[in-house]
Amino acid sequence: LADLHDKLIPTLNVMFSGSYDDYYTVFDHATEIQELITRLPGGYNFPLLTFNAFATDESDEHDFPSIVIGDGYFEFQQS
Repeated sequence: LADLHDKLIPTLNVMFSGSYDDYYTVFDHATEIQELITRLPGGYNFPLLTFNAFATDESDEHDFPSIVIGDGYFEFQQS
């Protein structure tokens, strides 16, 4: 999220490419996201931003669909 030009803007372009125009650009959107993050307690170190969560729906006889979460969630719950 902190890497505006190499990660955030390309990601937003993929996800919301049809949503931008001359009045609201991908750069405007990215800037809003970064400004929101800086207002969080701890900024970019806010526990929910370090969630590192992902879901998988792949399953076989030894594995079931699941959501895997990182320590950030538990840190958030304890605070």
